[in-house]
Amino acid sequence: MTLLEKIFPFVFKNNHQPALNRTVLVVDDSDVERRTNQRILEKAGYRVICAEDGETGLKIAAEEDLDLILLDCILPGIHGPEVLKKLKSTQKTKDVPVILLTGSDTPANIVSCYDLGAEIFLAKPVNAKTLLSQVSMSLTEK
Repeated sequence: MTLLEKIFPFVFKNNHQPALNRTVLVVDDSDVERRTNQRILEKAGYRVICAEDGETGLKIAAEEDLDLILLDCILPGIHGPEVLKKLKSTQKTKDVPVILLTGSDTPANIVSCYDLGAEIFLAKPVNAKTLLSQVSMSLTEK
């Protein structure tokens, strides 16, 4: 996937990957965002596990076989970029695609997170079509 496809995903068509037997970890401190994304993904057939902070997310990632992680950038305790760095430096999770969610972030932070291994950034709140499209695309590339 090119950088342009990552930055402007709505411009590019993709083939949706079946959700069967796919597990997604949603890490977000916002109850509303976490539950909304959980419902969207479950309705599409994904198995969803949730965590409300980075530390819990890392523990779950160490214990579960995950296909994708949806990670908020701003979390209590360990922030999203630090969680991403730890995920990408761990054998079990280094190849798991990570989609970062952000309410607002600087271009420098976004570039830094791509350098750490993020698949894509999505602005919150994410609409269902965009979320499912990006999850599918990230799993197709896996």
